[in-house]
Amino acid sequence: MSSSGMYSTSVIPPGTMDLLRPHFATLTTLKLNPYAQPSASSIAQEILSSCPSLESFSIDHIDATVIAEGKPWVCTRLTFLAMQFQFDPMTISEIQPRVFEQIAKLHRLDCLRLCGGVVDEPPFQTAVDLRLENRLDKLSTLRALRTIIFENSVPRMGEREIEWMLEHWKSLEKISGKLHDEEPEVQAALEQILE
Repeated sequence: MSSSGMYSTSVIPPGTMDLLRPHFATLTTLKLNPYAQPSASSIAQEILSSCPSLESFSIDHIDATVIAEGKPWVCTRLTFLAMQFQFDPMTISEIQPRVFEQIAKLHRLDCLRLCGGVVDEPPFQTAVDLRLENRLDKLSTLRALRTIIFENSVPRMGEREIEWMLEHWKSLEKISGKLHDEEPEVQAALEQILE
C-alpha cells in the first residue's frame, strides 16, 4: 500500500485483508478487479462498511445480495463508485432496493459507473434496473451526482426515469451508455430529452 492511501489489485492473495484492515481509517482509493474470486463480494462489503475516508472505489463482479444484507456503508466521502452487480433475476425486485439504500448514503457521489458484462453463472444478471417501479426513487439523495455511466449494461429506463433524474439530480451533466435496448426509437427519444 502506498503512503497516499491507494491500493489496487487484480488478485486478492491470502492475507491481503489482514494487511488492509489497519489502514481502513485512512484508505482513500481502492481498485479491486478479482474476476470470479468467491471472496470478492464479502471483501467489498467489509471495505465499504469500514472505510470512512474512502473517496474512490472500483470492483468487478459483486454479489448484490451480500451488499443488501451487509452492514451499513460508512464510506460517505465516496465521490467515485464503479461496480458490476450480480443479481439473481428471481430476487432482484427485493434485493435491488436494499442495494440502492446503501448507495443512497453516498451524498458526495460525483460519478457512478454501473458495469455489466458476461457472468459465468447463467442465473445471474448484471444490469441494474433503473425503472421507477424498481425503486429508482431511493437514489434521490445523490444530489451531487454529475456523471452516470452504463458500461456494457442497459438500465431499461424510459421517459419517466429521465425526467425523474433531471428533477432530482440537479448536478447531473452527463449520462453515458445505452439507456434502452428493446426499441431504437425509445433510445432516440431519451437522448432527445437529455439534450
